[in-house]
Amino acid sequence: MIPLTKRAGRQVIKRQPRRITKLATQVADLSAQLAQRDAAIARLQQQVADLSAQVARLLKNSSTSSKPPSSDIVKPPPPPGPNGGKRHIGGQPGHPRHLREPFAPEQIDRVEKHILHECPDCGGTVSPAAGLRLGPTRLKLRL
Repeated sequence: MIPLTKRAGRQVIKRQPRRITKLATQVADLSAQLAQRDAAIARLQQQVADLSAQVARLLKNSSTSSKPPSSDIVKPPPPPGPNGGKRHIGGQPGHPRHLREPFAPEQIDRVEKHILHECPDCGGTVSPAAGLRLGPTRLKLRL
């Protein structure tokens, strides 16, 4: 330690009350901050305990405890997508159609007529009424 002169020692002693007051203010501020943090820690520990109990209760079902199956929570079905749910087979709404271009008349060299005489499923006789078409007209082309 460096020896002080009498005058320097008096100046140090005069500054001590101000320094002590400043340090006491800092101690009080730090004590208040510590009390706030202690309260926050206690609140968060209680929240963790509550959530842990809730998780344990939700994980318990009839296969992991002695609870009856009727007490199991049934999950609701997932919400439908933005298009309204399940997609259907084939072209989807809003999708452009892709059709095969029909043959030009100059590409067709003959037309054959096919008459259905018996049912292809049961083999029964088919008798068309006058002017009644039994199905769509289809062309079979051999090129």
